[in-house]
Amino acid sequence: MQERILSKITVIDMTEGVAGPYAAMALSDMGANVIKVERQAGDWSRPTDHFNVDGEASANFIALNRNKRDIGLDVSQASGKRILERLIVRSDVLVSNFRPGVMDKLGFDYARCHELNERLVYCTISGFGQDGSYAQNPASDTIIQAMSGVMSLVGEIGG
Repeated sequence: MQERILSKITVIDMTEGVAGPYAAMALSDMGANVIKVERQAGDWSRPTDHFNVDGEASANFIALNRNKRDIGLDVSQASGKRILERLIVRSDVLVSNFRPGVMDKLGFDYARCHELNERLVYCTISGFGQDGSYAQNPASDTIIQAMSGVMSLVGEIGG
């Protein structure tokens, strides 16, 4: 079997929903070792469609998180922080898609992660950017479609 291009890369996936998981999925499809870090309650997108495969995860969740390993961590607790710190030391990339400031509050802003691993690529995805009037608003695929006007182009006439 031929080695894939990112087979020597380890990615920490701290994302939920669609955009972040899709980005990490693309890396896993190219061979990266992706470790999905979920909060204890799980990714909010687990049960989000009608095709709930195993009573726990939707088909959409499974598709976006294929080829990933998964760990549940409470990074607001000291034990969860220590585990995430060890992962950061050993990883090449960290991807998150929280609102601006959330990683800071968790104690894993760019400066802290760079202190743990100076070669770490730190990628943040946000629905409305890092600053500006909408920056602190939560975003999901549905919200972005509505804000961009795409929703007006789909569906039945008259609702």
